[in-house]
Amino acid sequence: MKKTLLLFLSLTLIAGFTMADDDEDDDYYYNDDDEGIGFSVGLDFGIDNVNKPDNRDVYLMPYVIYEKPFLDGALYLYTELDYTIGLIKDEGKIPHELSINLSLSYNLNLGESSSMSFILESGNEMVFYPDEGYKFGNRISCSLKPGILFNQNIERIGDLYAQVDAPFKYVQGMGGEGVPFGLDFTAGWKSTFGLGLKAKVHTLLAPKDVKEGYTGLDIITSYKNGPISAGVEVRLAKEGDNKSSFFDGSNIKKGIALIPSFEYAFDFGLSLYANCAFGAIGSSGDTTISPSIGVMYSF
Repeated sequence: MKKTLLLFLSLTLIAGFTMADDDEDDDYYYNDDDEGIGFSVGLDFGIDNVNKPDNRDVYLMPYVIYEKPFLDGALYLYTELDYTIGLIKDEGKIPHELSINLSLSYNLNLGESSSMSFILESGNEMVFYPDEGYKFGNRISCSLKPGILFNQNIERIGDLYAQVDAPFKYVQGMGGEGVPFGLDFTAGWKSTFGLGLKAKVHTLLAPKDVKEGYTGLDIITSYKNGPISAGVEVRLAKEGDNKSSFFDGSNIKKGIALIPSFEYAFDFGLSLYANCAFGAIGSSGDTTISPSIGVMYSF
């Protein structure tokens, strides 16, 4: 009964944020293009640990995205629903995962060239096995991430921005005690000619039984020219930790991770993309390769 009540409360919070938006990107993601109704549908196919036959995972992930600016751009909403279907059995069972990610931002102009954004994000993951019936049990993880972003536009240079986020998990049924709480610090530049640079420092402040302090650094370089977008993300995880961020849902192991990506967008709303995560670079025998491809249609 207690678990059922917990699930009900979590879904209630999710619905509340829906009524009230990394990217996929979780900072400076604002899309000024308000054409169309704001929906996107897509499908990912990926293989985790393709070079590790004993630990290989193959999956399909259909998803739906809704994003739209309101009030002349003052309010921005982003919602994403993912459903991941494992294609390889885990201990004799096929894992499924439902993820609901929401972000809502309020953008306040401070002058002709500067603005401040107040952001609230919610990430929710629920893992289950259809072989057992649709029982979530203790496989629920829910987090919130309030943040504030300052952006300064400089003529001929582009946008310089800084962001501070305070992520915490209020439901941690997938293991662990206490309420994990951290701080993320981001600085970035979005040029006038399509180049973007960003660095994000992750820290964990609580609980006491978890290794606190600095957990990792993400450095992201991106470039967009017409229909072509490309990027490279480098994640530097603190030695001994599993991820550069405690709140990151990726399965990249300790050490250095390199994630190149590429996307081509057609005029009629269709996009094709691919990426490959090289994880745990520099760790003897632990380097992993996880490629994925996908297609998305926006309307």
